[in-house]
Amino acid sequence: MRNLLAAAAAVSTFAATGAQAAATDKMAAACTATAAFALPYGAAESTLGPSDRAMANTRFITPPGDWAPFTEFEAAVTPMGRRLVSVAGSARFANARAARAVLDATAAGLAARGLNRSKASVENGAAVYFSDAPGQGEPTTGYKVELYTQGRDLTVKCVDQGLQQRQVDEFFGHARLETKPEPPVLALPPRPDAAACADAKARPALLAAFEQRMGAVMDTLQAMSRYTEQLALWRSQQLVDNHLWTDQQDSEFSQQVLSDPAFLAMTQRFSAAYAAMVAALGRYDAAAKRRDPAGQCAAARESLDWLQQANDVAQSQWAYLDQRYDAEAKRLSLTTN
Repeated sequence: MRNLLAAAAAVSTFAATGAQAAATDKMAAACTATAAFALPYGAAESTLGPSDRAMANTRFITPPGDWAPFTEFEAAVTPMGRRLVSVAGSARFANARAARAVLDATAAGLAARGLNRSKASVENGAAVYFSDAPGQGEPTTGYKVELYTQGRDLTVKCVDQGLQQRQVDEFFGHARLETKPEPPVLALPPRPDAAACADAKARPALLAAFEQRMGAVMDTLQAMSRYTEQLALWRSQQLVDNHLWTDQQDSEFSQQVLSDPAFLAMTQRFSAAYAAMVAALGRYDAAAKRRDPAGQCAAARESLDWLQQANDVAQSQWAYLDQRYDAEAKRLSLTTN
């Protein structure tokens, strides 16, 4: 799948002293109290733009503006709220010595801005700076700048400390959504019919459209899996906030839903459709490697069929969750009134 979705990364080499000075100025400006590479901390994941390399809580993005010599940017978001926590930008220099020189100059610039360097030991000569003075541990307010090198590559990472704490809390199940989650919308590429797949002249455009859209489709599939959990969390929050049940009742009800045969069957159908879709994409890649566009087109058709099935199951699962929570809210309201 990586062959299908990966995009080529540009590599820039800055060897001249003047270029290094310009790079130092750019790096020192990357992290501010409110933004990382001009992206506001806390921004919704949906505003970060498409990514052809997205994992559970990180994605490679292109921030607004000119950030040369940075060529790659990795954003991290909170697991449940999906809010921007940090962005790490990487740049490549002529050699390890040049990269280290820019790191040292950037660190000096951060110190001149009044940031506080961490006294804790760090690996590989990395430098860590905080906007708020650290005490016994890392501060939970302000922002942090991490600088580190690996060979001739230098990375600058901007982190909002408060959101980083929320990221940890959500990871360990202590999550709270500030706004009602919106269900993701799966926008599938057009499904080529059998006649189009048999048309050698029509196939290139069909396959190009398929590949162009699949990165966004895979992102949406991940969002669909998360939304089921987000929806349950939001509905539970409403009942707890309205004093209709306790955290203990919330936990017990969640276990009932998760073990409900109807819910389990939908989860299994979604997983099966997803697995079948991945298998079809594997056949797409195999056909591409053996230069078989007709085979690619057939695999694309199959993968889109499975994607539609996965989407239909997800919609049913969300409707089922809403029905269960609606019924529970009605029962609790009658009991307490």
